[in-house]
Amino acid sequence: MANRTRRHRGSHRSRSRSLGSAGGWLAAVVVGLVVGATALPSCSAGGGNSSSSGSGDIGGNLGFDAGNTDGGLDPDSACAVGTDEAQEVPVNMYIMFDKSYSMLGPKWSQTTAALQSFFMDPESAGLWMALSFFPHPACAESDCNIQSCSHPQVPLGELTNLSAPTDTHEQALIDSFIDVTPSGDTPLSAALEGAVLWAQTHLQSHPYDKAVVVLVTDGVPTDCNEDHNYIIQKAQEAAGSGVLTFAIGLEGSSESLMNGIASAGGTGQGIFVGTANAEQELVAALNSIRESTIACEYQLPETIEGQEVDPEEVNVLYTPQGTGDPITIGQVPSASDCTEELGGWYYNDPLTPTSILFCPSTCDAIRTDLDAEIELVIGCETIPA
Repeated sequence: MANRTRRHRGSHRSRSRSLGSAGGWLAAVVVGLVVGATALPSCSAGGGNSSSSGSGDIGGNLGFDAGNTDGGLDPDSACAVGTDEAQEVPVNMYIMFDKSYSMLGPKWSQTTAALQSFFMDPESAGLWMALSFFPHPACAESDCNIQSCSHPQVPLGELTNLSAPTDTHEQALIDSFIDVTPSGDTPLSAALEGAVLWAQTHLQSHPYDKAVVVLVTDGVPTDCNEDHNYIIQKAQEAAGSGVLTFAIGLEGSSESLMNGIASAGGTGQGIFVGTANAEQELVAALNSIRESTIACEYQLPETIEGQEVDPEEVNVLYTPQGTGDPITIGQVPSASDCTEELGGWYYNDPLTPTSILFCPSTCDAIRTDLDAEIELVIGCETIPA
């Protein structure tokens, strides 16, 4: 298969700039990266380091300061002296896919075609992916072995800018469907617990990553623990350990169970796919999950030039289409403080932050501008939204 162009979500643009000296720890770094976004007008959030609010001429949903024109942070200020690249937070996705007997027929052929399309999609480049079917000999309804269910049939690997067979992980994912025929019952609890255990184990050794479980099923639990509340509780425990759980219900699944798993797992509601257009609907569901998990979250550097980064001295700048004066995006205290009107950014953990996330309205507005530039300015007092 020929190579194809694939946009790698981990690519970034650094900006080399000499910014002067501030002395002591006020020495700072501008961290440059490229994200997808829509070019937007500046939305006033006040100037300098004072708290502020309000909107610009067209909208105020970004938590933006109106750039340098009204006192917003100047990236050439004395408190910023160096440059570096930031990295998006790596996303590790474990898809646990139902291959019980009820999947036999068009449902199986359409949904597995959707999975293969997702793996081959250029937009999936940069995702780290693992895959298992359930039940399978190591994760069977006969023994309900959670430890065995935690070992994916296709181990974790990164999808690249290349195509199969050059992209060996993509090829491994595609080959996993060969000679697989739906059979058996639905040990749903063991499958979910195994996937969650895998994700939790990964986060223990990669604490700055993101781990996501995607459960796809067309039925209800028929083996192992069949209590819906027990299964929902396991998704809630996973969310408490930093693992997000998405629930995709094919025709025949329990709407209340899928919604319960998704809600407890920190992903809102279940996503439901019919049989008539299963391939198209499942592709859309997987694309939506991909976008929601990878969008607008960036790693916070631990140190800069041998100095620990002070979370109270971090600012985020946005340059629409990568040209012109940057606009300061203000900080909100937490995700619960995001509003459609205000927007802004916040830390994943206010006490011990490891990453920066955009509020939904800010993320939606910025991420479709392929030439947008986002910068972290470290060393200058944080400007609130």
